[in-house]
Amino acid sequence: MKKVFLLASFLFVGVLAYGQSANKGFSASAWGGVVVGDEDFSDSFGAAFGGNLHYTLTDSESTDFAISVGGFSLSPSSEFKDFGGSSEFFWRIYGNVIFEDALSEGQNLSLGLGYATAADSDADYNGIYAEAFYHFELSDNFSIAPGGFYVAGSDDAGNITVLSVRLTYGF
Repeated sequence: MKKVFLLASFLFVGVLAYGQSANKGFSASAWGGVVVGDEDFSDSFGAAFGGNLHYTLTDSESTDFAISVGGFSLSPSSEFKDFGGSSEFFWRIYGNVIFEDALSEGQNLSLGLGYATAADSDADYNGIYAEAFYHFELSDNFSIAPGGFYVAGSDDAGNITVLSVRLTYGF
């Protein structure tokens, strides 16, 4: 399953790269944050970090739609031993609706919905992925975005909620 998902993700990004036009484009983001919410999970994992590759499919005055792929890693807290001190890595694919100039010029609201799965095939952390970020443009190519995301895990695994700050570069 993990290999199929990885292959599908790379093919998907390749197709998007091939279809890029002048009015549409790629952006990449890196972020860091903390795990909050579900008590069992936030006790187990402390820090979170990851990155995404986004491709904007539309280019309008008010609302854009983007497809994103990426991954994130959750680092265990010092008290948590079940993962043997190792991080848990997740892949995700999702769509974003971007509301341009949401409250003020140069500030965009991004809402995303998709699917996330743990890279470890034995893990039970697979589920619906949702995110919300508010982007502040720093320049034509850079933006900073506080926000967060949520992964609805299975009944045994619990849910994951992360608050983070994202730095995005458009090219």
